[in-house]
Amino acid sequence: EVLNPVRTRNSHPLFQVMLAFQNTPEATFDAPDIEANLEIQSVGSAKFDLTFEISEGNGVDGTPDGLQGLLEFSTDLYKRETVQQLVERFILLLDDAAKYPDQSIGTLEILTLAEKNTVLEKWNGGFQIVPEMTLPQLFEKQAHINPNSIAVVFEDEKLTYEELNKKANKIARLLIAKGVGPDQLVALAMPRSLNMVVSLLAVLKAGAGYLPLDPDYPSDRILFMLHDAKPSCVLTNSDVEIECDEELKILVDDVKVIGEIEKYSEDNIDEMERMKRLSPSHIAYVIYTSGSTGRPKGVMIPHQNVVRLLGATDHWFQFDENDVWTMFHSYAFDFSVWEIWGPLLYGGRLVVVPHTVSRSPKEFLQLLVKEKVTVLNQTPSAFYQLIQVDRENEEIGQKLSLRYVVFGGEALELSRLEDWYSRH
Repeated sequence: EVLNPVRTRNSHPLFQVMLAFQNTPEATFDAPDIEANLEIQSVGSAKFDLTFEISEGNGVDGTPDGLQGLLEFSTDLYKRETVQQLVERFILLLDDAAKYPDQSIGTLEILTLAEKNTVLEKWNGGFQIVPEMTLPQLFEKQAHINPNSIAVVFEDEKLTYEELNKKANKIARLLIAKGVGPDQLVALAMPRSLNMVVSLLAVLKAGAGYLPLDPDYPSDRILFMLHDAKPSCVLTNSDVEIECDEELKILVDDVKVIGEIEKYSEDNIDEMERMKRLSPSHIAYVIYTSGSTGRPKGVMIPHQNVVRLLGATDHWFQFDENDVWTMFHSYAFDFSVWEIWGPLLYGGRLVVVPHTVSRSPKEFLQLLVKEKVTVLNQTPSAFYQLIQVDRENEEIGQKLSLRYVVFGGEALELSRLEDWYSRH
């Protein structure tokens, strides 16, 4: 009555799976010249979705002789083949538990050898060698290979890999001079811009991890993240209103700060310049959860995780310097990590989508065509809106250069893509 579950006649209202372990003494039947024993039998009608009946077996001398079992199932819900596989896995689990009784339940084996080979070999796509390097090292490699290639675009502004690298090096040295280094966090509170990408890279070059604060977020959420993460400083713009200790703020568009930044070398940061050596295990960024299930929690991700993500998926996509990506999402949303570092670690071009354009599917479609975007990353709900605009403006959609659409963030309804595939 308290829970008040939805009533349905399709299943038992209290529980759907029953396990009955019969360990009472076996009934006996004594008669001259007659041997009798008890067997578990199904009555041919399932009361529950699944019913496991297990009984202890005994030998003729009364000693334990294993377990016997029967699994009764609802044919409206399960096929015999499915139940057979379930039984096989259950036996594997019991056998493993009997052999190694001290191990935790989560480590017990439930896959057959064939299934394990499928998961580890067939579905895994083979072993991928991923370099043990940091994000700045991999970016600097691309800046050396493709110095004159466009690295990032925002509206009518753009930076080459060489320009982005040099600007980030200068700001990184400013941060190092202020005592910033590995095992520390630097908050970023900036609108979408070239400066945002430069500052983000600068934080990593200094050795710290970045804490993205979206200026459009509610002020109480930003205050909570600042109080919880305790960053060493906050890189921001003069037109961004953020409540924090003024001594923590570094206004990257302030004339005095710009003058100070220009004093520093534009060469790559040497390990000896940092507070300590930067390793792949150091924190690259902290992004907070939405807090939908309670208080937001900061998730700390090291450099090696981002590098491995891109390295382990390389055989799927084979991204290269010819790809053009969009940063559609807020940099405080974890999807942005894939969007930002995908192009910058492969020598491609990153197009930072203006906030107003990200809220207008038609303008976004036009941007995709204008910039000849090849890699689009979307949540399904955002892509459904793009599908509709593409259908209504076929003359624009026909000019798309997309190679991949990568989905994330929520469940995808494949049936809703039929309309898109019919045109592309």
